[in-house]
Amino acid sequence: MIDIKGTPLYLEFAEEHHFKNSAGWLADQDINKLSDLGKFRNPKPLVPGDMENGIVFAVMEKDFRESAIVDSEHIGNISLNVVGTNWIHRNMDLSCVFIKNSWGKGYGTLAVREVILYGFKTLNLNRIGLGTVIHNKGMIRIAEKNLMMPEGILRQDRYIDGEYVDVVRYGIVRSDYSREVK
Repeated sequence: MIDIKGTPLYLEFAEEHHFKNSAGWLADQDINKLSDLGKFRNPKPLVPGDMENGIVFAVMEKDFRESAIVDSEHIGNISLNVVGTNWIHRNMDLSCVFIKNSWGKGYGTLAVREVILYGFKTLNLNRIGLGTVIHNKGMIRIAEKNLMMPEGILRQDRYIDGEYVDVVRYGIVRSDYSREVK
């Protein structure tokens, strides 16, 4: 478990029950228009020892009542996916999806920050990238707040609601992250 200090959030490695639990909100059309959800439908849990495909974290929100944790709610998934077929490049793509009632609370920014830290410190990555449809303002803010730089636009890369839309790419490399986070 990765506790996100000063927040009610923590990350845990996603297991089969997380994927079953999230099936309903992963089918939400508003969420589907903003995400590449195929990365979260893997029936096999991804764990640190299995880096062939990547890692999926479940984002959990603690329910506090009178200073005691009484329950936790699964509010999102964040994945780090190996880019290409060669792990030697130490390059992964980040994807995330959150239930709608958690949008606008800063949870995505905080959870992505922890996954980026995990990627650089624990997995010894050199680069973390992400892509999002150009109209996903929330994900663009999350990328920019986490020091990711715009790297380009993939023109008409996704087909959504009967039209092709552009995808904007963001990335951060270890040297930039280390310099900025000191």
